[in-house]
Formats: sequence, C-alpha cells, structure tokens
Amino acid sequence: MAPNKMSSSQLLAYKGGILFTEVMTENVYFLTKNYRVDCKKFKDILSRVRVGRPNLGDAKRIMDLNMHHYASDKEFVKSVEDGEKTMWLFTNNADKDAKNVEKLVDYDYIKCQLMGFIRINDSIGYEPKPELQYFT
Repeated sequence: MAPNKMSSSQLLAYKGGILFTEVMTENVYFLTKNYRVDCKKFKDILSRVRVGRPNLGDAKRIMDLNMHHYASDKEFVKSVEDGEKTMWLFTNNADKDAKNVEKLVDYDYIKCQLMGFIRINDSIGYEPKPELQYFT
C-alpha cells in the first residue's frame, strides 16, 4: 500500500518501522561494562550469561539464590522481599504482572495512609476502584 493511501495508524506503523530500521540502527553501541553490580564474581557470571557462555558453576550459583532454599527462614525471606534494592525476575508475563499489581497496591495503600486515607473494599483486576474514605 502506498504511504498516501494509508490510515493514520498504518502510516505510523510504517514510519515507525523505517525510523527503527534506518535511523535507530545507524550507530550501534555494544554495552560491555556493568555499572549496577559491585560484586566482581557476580559481574563475571553476568558477563558470561550475556554472551551465552555460562558454566555449571554459574548455573549452581544462580540456582542457589532461589528463595525456595530459604523458605524455612520467614524473617529472612520477608527482609529480602521487602528490600529496597530487591529486583524481581520472572520467566513469564503473568507472574510479572501479578507482582506489579501487588506492588502498586502496596504503594497506593502506603500513599493513602500518608495522605490520611484508608482503603476499603480492596480488589485487584477489572473490578471498580476501591473506595477511599477519609480517616479522621
């Protein structure tokens, strides 16, 4: 279809494809230095994983980090889950979306408490938004 015969959404998709393939790929940068991780051993693991060359030791170390190994220590698990620097990694979108909703609800509840509101009739999903009642 010629560009002048396209709907606005088709034209946007067409021009977006051109923008990405021609303009955005003129300069390609390879990011090789990790600035977020301080631990040298973990940086090395991530470097090997990034290039597709992890070893058995890397796999064991990563698997040892799984929280199911610490299930008996509820206090430790809670401190990690609630940690300010905790990063959640998921293998599918459903789990990621559920955690995002959980965190948004927690954040909204805390924000409402700070503003003097409390939540009632709390629900998740496509239900109507919870009512807010002013706390006096």
